[in-house]
Amino acid sequence: MDSLDFTKAPPEFQEVKWASDILLVSLASGWLVCYFATIRSAFRDKACWMPLLPLSCNFAWELVFSILYAPPGSPILAFWLLVNLGVIYVALRFASNKESHFLVGNHYLPVLFIFAVGFWAWGHLALIEQLKPLPAFYYGGMVCQLMTSAAALKGLVDQGSTLGASWIIWLSRVIGTSSALAGLFFRAYYWSSLWAWANNELMRWLAAAFVILDGAYGVRFWYIRKSENQLKLKNAHQKRN
Repeated sequence: MDSLDFTKAPPEFQEVKWASDILLVSLASGWLVCYFATIRSAFRDKACWMPLLPLSCNFAWELVFSILYAPPGSPILAFWLLVNLGVIYVALRFASNKESHFLVGNHYLPVLFIFAVGFWAWGHLALIEQLKPLPAFYYGGMVCQLMTSAAALKGLVDQGSTLGASWIIWLSRVIGTSSALAGLFFRAYYWSSLWAWANNELMRWLAAAFVILDGAYGVRFWYIRKSENQLKLKNAHQKRN
C-alpha cells in the first residue's frame, strides 16, 4: 500500500494536498464516530442497527488492510479495527433482540460470524490478486459500504423502529463514506498517474448506489422517528388526562 504515501505525490497534487487531508480526516473521524455512537446506542436501546453479515465483511476488510496491506504512516485502520471489536460485541449481544427468527440458536452466532469473516477475508485477498492492493482497497470498501447500507435500510423497514440507531450514526457514516469517495475522485483528478483507475463508470455507479441507499435510509429514518415522537406525545398526553 505504498501507493497511499502522499509524500511521493507530484507537485500539482502537493499544492492542493490540504483539501485531500481534510477529506481524509473527515473519513477517519466519520467512521470512528459511527462506531462509538453505535456502541452507545446499542447499550441504551438494547438493540444494534448494524447487520451481522455486512459487519463481518467490513471487519475482514479492516483485518486485511490493517495487517497485511497497511497504508504507510496511517494508524486509522488499526483504530477502526479496535473500535469495531466493540461494535461486533454489541451486534452479537443484542442480535437475539432483533433476529429471534434466526434459523440457528444465537449461541452459534459468534462461530458463524468467525467463519463469515474468514470467507470475506478470502474474497478481499482474491480481489487484491486480481486488481492489486490499491484498487482492491477501495472496491472492497465500497462493497462493504453498499452491503451495510442495503441491509440497514431493509432492517429499518422490517423493524419499523429506530431502536439501536440514531441521526448521529447515519450522518457520521454518510460523512465518512462521502469523504472517502470525494477524496478518491479528487486524487484521480490531481494525481492521475497513479489514481486514474478510479475515474470510471463502475466507481461512479458505486457512489450513486451509496447515495440512493443511504439517502433512502435517511428519509425512512426521519419518517419512523417522526411517527415515534408523535406516539410518545400522544401517550404523554393520555397519561396527563
